[in-house]
Amino acid sequence: NAPKLVATPPKSVATPPNSPPRPFLSPPGLYYVDSEGQRVAGSAFAVGSGSSYAYGVLDRGLAEPVASEEEALALARRAIFQAATRDAYSGDSVRVLQVGPQGWRQVSCDCVAQLHERYGK
Repeated sequence: NAPKLVATPPKSVATPPNSPPRPFLSPPGLYYVDSEGQRVAGSAFAVGSGSSYAYGVLDRGLAEPVASEEEALALARRAIFQAATRDAYSGDSVRVLQVGPQGWRQVSCDCVAQLHERYGK
């Protein structure tokens, strides 16, 4: 089973299904949590069957420092779009969430077909 992003209220903790809640003792940051509850810290993650396509876009885009928040959000949107267009098992929407000191917020939710006009050249 591919890990899923669990939308929880800002600053709360999501635990894997059928697992008892565990205290989150790690410092604030961005973590990938697998189905066994293992946490890995990082600055960007891609999961699921299209993740290799997304990582290709992320690796190129993060080779240099990202200049602005809008540039970072556009990079995330483009990475998810590329994964969704190349992987038959990806969904048809691109949802971008921003994680920061105050928690998380949904920035955008776009249809892959709409983003094809922007990125699909």
